[in-house]
Amino acid sequence: MSAIVEFEIWFLLGALFFVVVHQMLNGRINSRELLLDKDDGTVSPVRVQLLIFTLIGAGTYLALIDDPAATDNLQKMPEVPEAVLAAVIGSQGVYLTRKAYLRFRKGRL
Repeated sequence: MSAIVEFEIWFLLGALFFVVVHQMLNGRINSRELLLDKDDGTVSPVRVQLLIFTLIGAGTYLALIDDPAATDNLQKMPEVPEAVLAAVIGSQGVYLTRKAYLRFRKGRL
């Protein structure tokens, strides 16, 4: 039974990945300026670190699905490790602080 559920999860994630990539290639999801700073058009380090930490956090969580000890025999979703949660929250905090600073600075100028 657990092999069927695992297959279904991976199939759903693969299908979702395929749909998102297909939409990006067709231009329905605009990702051209995903990592660019809106003011000067250069690559924004804050956006890059946000993307990296989000992908690492998501990958770590997905890896826990394969760990039988973390999922308690598929009776519940695995707990998010505190270190991963702290890293993702810190990354979001850096991004939002930068965004708030730029907004505040624009309002003053």
